[in-house]
Amino acid sequence: MSNTLRYILGAVIFALIVAISGGGTSLVHAQTDTEAVFVWPEAGLRFNYPADWQQLSDPNADFVLVAPLTGDSFAYMAMQSGLYDASTESVGEIMASFVENAEDLSEFSVGEVIAYRFTEASDDLTSIFVGFTADEMKVHLINLTVSNDIVDEWLPVFEQIIDSMTIEPLALDHEILNAQLQANFEETGRLIVGELDAPTRIYEFLDFACPHCVDYHDDINRLVQDQVLSGNANLQFGTLTFVAGQLSRNAAAAQVCAAKLGVGWDVHNLLFETYRFDGRTAYEVDAILANIEAAELDVDIDEFAECMNDEDTITAYLGAVQADAVQYGVSATPTMLFASADGDFGLLVLSNGQEVSRANLNTTYDYIAELAGVSEE
Repeated sequence: MSNTLRYILGAVIFALIVAISGGGTSLVHAQTDTEAVFVWPEAGLRFNYPADWQQLSDPNADFVLVAPLTGDSFAYMAMQSGLYDASTESVGEIMASFVENAEDLSEFSVGEVIAYRFTEASDDLTSIFVGFTADEMKVHLINLTVSNDIVDEWLPVFEQIIDSMTIEPLALDHEILNAQLQANFEETGRLIVGELDAPTRIYEFLDFACPHCVDYHDDINRLVQDQVLSGNANLQFGTLTFVAGQLSRNAAAAQVCAAKLGVGWDVHNLLFETYRFDGRTAYEVDAILANIEAAELDVDIDEFAECMNDEDTITAYLGAVQADAVQYGVSATPTMLFASADGDFGLLVLSNGQEVSRANLNTTYDYIAELAGVSEE
């Protein structure tokens, strides 16, 4: 087993001990008396699991589900995502690197998605590992582990969970999103995807040179697919420039020009993708223009370059976003603000009253629905 998997396994076992001592929290998405449905939006994954399992908070995994067992026996399921470069390695190759004997790795289909799995047993534990990607940006790893004294009872349960899995690939309609950004920019002077009269409004403050914004971009793509294109919300991008100065400004200018010229969504994704491989140098003006040409986007590159030199337009847009950041007290990126259709923007408020600058997508989607209800009253 790789060191990465050993680390995740050890960290989850520690969380399990904490939970047994009373540190766990419970969250069920939808259920009958015996079966619950878990939704992992970041991965496009849904599956059924026993309704009496608890969800735990653990910093080393995105989600952990634990069976309510007593004594020293335990069974749990941990889920974790990580970035990978689809141009240089496949999910199968990543999974094969975790296995001492590659023949132990098997491939299976979950709808349109190919997933990989292997089983590993030690003196005390048996684990099934499942890996897949639904977006070619992140590999999603699932670890189902049980103590060997109850392995015969629980392996069939694990297989039922795996058999129930459905995965929705990320499939954004760039043509629609390009058109929305262009039309909404013409009408409002802002970078907005979705319908302007959507029941919930979201405002993401970002800096294209902010590493956390790059990581969060994958979740934003899922949010757009699940909530914006469905009509539940619109999403405004507010591009700040305090991370890398002129380079951040160059990227922001490219985003504004792309929206004006009808390739706003294409360039939004391209900027983040090139940053992942080239870092801040991707935001040199010549590099931005070269990457747009290489991507063969439907835009005149000379017109695009001329737009990026339009200081009046770029300065006016950036000034308006900076004024918003000051008004709402935004001092870090990414920061997500939310509002009902006719309400004021504010941070997401958790059930315990805590305000947070961003949350996992399950929590975000629940909050969007809550605000939509407020708007309709």
